Amino acid sequence: MSYESITNSQLYSTDTSTRGEKIQAIWWLTSGQNLFNFLCGVNNLKLTNASGSEVFHVKTSSKLLRRILLVLKYHTLNLYNVLTDLVCYESNQLSYRFNMVYVLLSTIYNQRINVVVPLKEMQWHHTVVDIFNGSNWMEREVYDLFGVKLMAHPDQRRILTDYGFTGHPLRKDFPLSGFTEYLYVDSEKRICSFSVSLVQNIRFVNF
Repeated sequence: MSYESITNSQLYSTDTSTRGEKIQAIWWLTSGQNLFNFLCGVNNLKLTNASGSEVFHVKTSSKLLRRILLVLKYHTLNLYNVLTDLVCYESNQLSYRFNMVYVLLSTIYNQRINVVVPLKEMQWHHTVVDIFNGSNWMEREVYDLFGVKLMAHPDQRRILTDYGFTGHPLRKDFPLSGFTEYLYVDSEKRICSFSVSLVQNIRFVNF
């Protein structure tokens, strides 16, 4: 659906399943951008919508994230009340290393929005657990796999890797072989951990 092509007959149709989505789409295209910036207290936020896409995108800083999420969750013409996913990936930009993407869903207007936050490698990021309770385990996964530290998180522990695991496995500088290996030692009747030691012929292969 192209939001620019919405007509009045479509907007005021009796089809309540899509009417809310059309009302919100027209609001974003007209006064939504300016009001959104006003409520967030900034004037340089850019709201983009790719041609033919049903998803809006907002790129912001870590400092403004919580304010933006509160506006998106509680404003009458937003009501993005569900955090469906939290994505983190490494960026190829020199100014920052990670991108965190908060994927929000409005069950009232049947609309999605992605809030993108670029982060530097050693930058602390504030938790949003008090805004979206479902982000608890998602943020723990981001910390476990990428090493992004979160301020004021109620339970910042590893969630996927083992106790005492070294490093963060989804970083691009993490070795594919890892740092430790686990083997069953028959003499001790238990599983023991050892540092990975690769012979020179395996470590360097001449193709």
